[in-house]
Amino acid sequence: MLKLFALMGRRKEVVIFMVAVGLSGWMLSLETDDKLRVAHSVSAAIFEMGQRGFAWAIHLLNVKEENEELHHRVAELALENSLLKEAELQNDRLRQLLEFARESQFALRAAEVIGWEPDRTVNSILINVGRSEGIVKNMPVISPEGLVGKVYRVMSRVSVVQLLQDPNCRVSAIVQRSRILGIVEWERGIQCLLRHIPVKGDVQRGDVVVTSGMGGIFPKGLVIGSIIDITGEDWELFKGAIIQPGVDVSHLEEVFVLTNEDRTKPSPDDHSAASSVNTR
Repeated sequence: MLKLFALMGRRKEVVIFMVAVGLSGWMLSLETDDKLRVAHSVSAAIFEMGQRGFAWAIHLLNVKEENEELHHRVAELALENSLLKEAELQNDRLRQLLEFARESQFALRAAEVIGWEPDRTVNSILINVGRSEGIVKNMPVISPEGLVGKVYRVMSRVSVVQLLQDPNCRVSAIVQRSRILGIVEWERGIQCLLRHIPVKGDVQRGDVVVTSGMGGIFPKGLVIGSIIDITGEDWELFKGAIIQPGVDVSHLEEVFVLTNEDRTKPSPDDHSAASSVNTR
């Protein structure tokens, strides 16, 4: 049987010819009515096959269009979900910032980080407030996590903020637990170094370092970061402490500028009210 199929495959032209001759002879032997019935059946079969093929093609086309529409809808839903997630995260951040601003003892000016300083003369960021909003040079810049830096240059509606991680930024600081004083400077990467600690000074890993209030720029008590390592030898006069800053500047989106007004100080209206009460 296999040899017969192989022979038919090699002689398919002859086979087709013989089949055609056989069908033709069979058709000639039929009566006219039979010929019409056969022709009708063959025509109907061919038409049905063509109709099915056409319907299948239309079905494939519809499936393709539906698939493209579904892909488009999936992309729209993914974008919508991404925007909703971003809005939710932004609302959470703004809620935390608002709560921080309400509880702060300082007058704060909210600002949005809009980029990094393009000339890179200092390690800095750009914020969207400037001279028009009352910003002046050397105003401290903070976030809820701690000290960010200070205003370095002021333009009409934009300011450059020198980051704590800039080599030229130095901050007088104090270890919150032991009250040891020192100077915070940029060390490497995002880390800073608390210098000029007496060799016998009480500093430990995990201690929180805050601004000391000395120097006239940064008010006392702003969080700088936590000590993660101690440097220096016992025979040296001073030692240092590596600080992990509380603020991750690579993820900053909103900050606060500390204006010169202190919320804890009574306003002139408060004095007037107090005076009027005392005279009654």
